[in-house]
Amino acid sequence: MIATAVEMCPAITPVSHRVRPRGIDRLVSVTGLAMLRFARDHAQVRAQRETIRASSMPSVAEYHELVRQAERLRDEMRAQAAYYHQMR
Repeated sequence: MIATAVEMCPAITPVSHRVRPRGIDRLVSVTGLAMLRFARDHAQVRAQRETIRASSMPSVAEYHELVRQAERLRDEMRAQAAYYHQMR
């Protein structure tokens, strides 16, 4: 099923556009939340990478800390994706 962002996030979808059975609506709602969380986490990782690029010469320790944070976020996103995939 290919859906637009509006269909994937029922919180901003007008009620008139939501003509789905309740179970499907819940699945779409959970999937929409997962997509929003993924987008937020992805933006955080991108911001961290920009922080590394913006500083002239980050110390090795700062760089490794940012890499660890990015890896931690990536692992959390994978865990969330696996969880939501199981719900389907």
